[in-house]
Amino acid sequence: MAILNFDKQFAADVETGYKRQTIRAERKRPIKKGEKLYLYTALRTKQARLLRCAFCLAADGIEIRSTGKVVVYLKENQAGITLTDTGKEGLARADGFKGPDAFGEMLKFFREKHGLPFFGQLIKW
Repeated sequence: MAILNFDKQFAADVETGYKRQTIRAERKRPIKKGEKLYLYTALRTKQARLLRCAFCLAADGIEIRSTGKVVVYLKENQAGITLTDTGKEGLARADGFKGPDAFGEMLKFFREKHGLPFFGQLIKW
């Protein structure tokens, strides 16, 4: 069982099912495929709300570099796949970024929130 909290900007997309993945910093105990996920917004406040429950379909490693290079490390075979521009844009849109340059928005978000390079998990449900 894992609890994930979502910023207000992503909450509606998680709740409606539009957003079916998240990218998170590495945890002490990484999320695993098949694990039950409890997806919340506003945790640790009086406005905390469960958005949905889901099962993890995949939990792969991800690296986002300041140059814009993105590498996904698949758990099944530990292979690193470098995403193309089209793949990066698709990743950003699937993660809830919607502007004309969704990947640029995502890169800015990660630079400001986590710093780059970023190493973490790409979690899909």
